[in-house]
Amino acid sequence: MKSGATVSIPIAMLFKKYYCHKCGERLKRQKGTQVLRPGDLGYEAAERELFHNHRIVGKSGPISVTEYVFRCPSCDTTVTFDEQEDIAIKQKYAGSHIL
Repeated sequence: MKSGATVSIPIAMLFKKYYCHKCGERLKRQKGTQVLRPGDLGYEAAERELFHNHRIVGKSGPISVTEYVFRCPSCDTTVTFDEQEDIAIKQKYAGSHIL
């Protein structure tokens, strides 16, 4: 039985256009979901985020954690949002999508 789920997506990822630094193609969002069980690395951080630092007695079970990353449809490159933000700044100053 799942005790909860968390979803993490930056708002800019929904509205801003980002481009691949290798081929110049527009990037798509890709959802990655993993199930954390008590004792797994990152379980306690996900539990704190889910329950807002309030421990619920008897509610320790698996937590489904969903995060989004960017994926290029043509060259199949995967980039995190933070990495892509740095790349987008470099693309802007270079005046080109391909670096």
